[in-house]
Amino acid sequence: MEHDHLTEFSGVIGRVVRETFSWKTLFSGVALGFILVVTTVVLAIAKAPNVGIFVGQIIMAAALARFAVNGLFGEWDGTLFSSAGGSWAQVGAVTGRYLFLTFAWLVPLYFLGLNTMSDPQMMMMGPAMGGRVAFALASYMMLSALSPPIILIAAVSATDFGDFLSVAHWRRLFAGRSSDLFMVYAAYAGALGMACLIAFPILMGAFAMAWQLALLLGAVAGAFLFGWMASLLGRLCGFFAFGDRGFAGGRSETPGLSSQPDARHDHHAPAPASPAAVPLSSMATPLDGEPTGGPPMLPDSADRVQNARKKFETDPDAAIASLEQVHEEYAPHPQILHALVLMCHQAERKEEAVTWAKAALPVCFNRGALPLAAEILKTMWKFREALDLSDDQKLKIATSFSNSGELAYAANVYALVIQADRNHARAIKGVMHVAETLAGEDGRAADAVKLYSYLAKSCPETPLMEYIQDGLAKARKTAAVAKAS
Repeated sequence: MEHDHLTEFSGVIGRVVRETFSWKTLFSGVALGFILVVTTVVLAIAKAPNVGIFVGQIIMAAALARFAVNGLFGEWDGTLFSSAGGSWAQVGAVTGRYLFLTFAWLVPLYFLGLNTMSDPQMMMMGPAMGGRVAFALASYMMLSALSPPIILIAAVSATDFGDFLSVAHWRRLFAGRSSDLFMVYAAYAGALGMACLIAFPILMGAFAMAWQLALLLGAVAGAFLFGWMASLLGRLCGFFAFGDRGFAGGRSETPGLSSQPDARHDHHAPAPASPAAVPLSSMATPLDGEPTGGPPMLPDSADRVQNARKKFETDPDAAIASLEQVHEEYAPHPQILHALVLMCHQAERKEEAVTWAKAALPVCFNRGALPLAAEILKTMWKFREALDLSDDQKLKIATSFSNSGELAYAANVYALVIQADRNHARAIKGVMHVAETLAGEDGRAADAVKLYSYLAKSCPETPLMEYIQDGLAKARKTAAVAKAS
């Protein structure tokens, strides 16, 4: 064995099997079977049976992707139509990556003629081959039969097709996790095999009583096994990917914190930011000169803001007025609105600052200026309820804070989302990522313990609790070692 303790994945795999053994799996199997049957009949009527094979593969890939995405975001049960892990657009992206990898792996079989549309003579060519060639082909076909879980894990973990060409992506997924990967196969094959063993004598007994009863029970059992096959494999792969990829898209390098988060919604408000807090050089190029059908775009936003900041030092009202005039003459610009928020706040014009913040944030989100949106929330923290931010917007801001190393702010913004929804998987995973990062920094394990403890107390019903408890135990151990030294 590679480890002397349970991994995060091995600690939850039993629950994945247990939770998927439910009526929801039967419903998913019936729905998925109905979709496949209708599609097959329609294509058969259209005299395109070969197309039906590919369409069926796409439908099955989409079902696996749906369950894998949901597993990635911590859903234990749920049906085929659950959207706990994200929209169907996200599922479509995972499906595309899964099918791409599957085709890339299986394409040699098609060139050899070993596929479902081959002539029987081609399928019998194996015995005529030399021993070594036949052994190589048999090994390749065996690996092909074992490839779907690996391909699905890689597809649901990737952000784009380029990840498939990255050695780091594959190493991050599977390095040191051979035992976990074996458990995916063991749990999947063992659970389905045991279900078949249980169903067989029941069906035989029903057949002895009446073939109609056996047919009915067989249909129910078949639908359940069909749904369980997709649900169990998808979720096992999703949870496997979750245990590897971290809690918010991977670990980031972060500087030390100047303040410590207590992860509560009534945390002390962050200190107001300076009007010059965010440098403009990194933001000016992508935001200027973008075509729109409305007012003209501002070509020199950085210069306008810099001039206003200089003027603000001697005449705040005039500086604010100059930027307000720019806003009236040109299309809304994140930098102009951001500067107006900060200047109005520093000039003690709080109501105007709130008004400008509510106008600025949608523009920042639409234009991808997340660092500016993050600083606006930091500046207006005392007035955060008045900003009417959606959970999705809060998560984007929290991610921006996390990426820039402002972990205290990131944890508190994630906590705002958790306050409204104690089982919000993405927010919980965000706090877990912050805690994981803190646990890896010298002298910060105690802060990680606080965050994990907050999650354990505030989110007792989350399906991610076993991950939280595991992280808490590790953080406590690290903190104890640090304290002893």
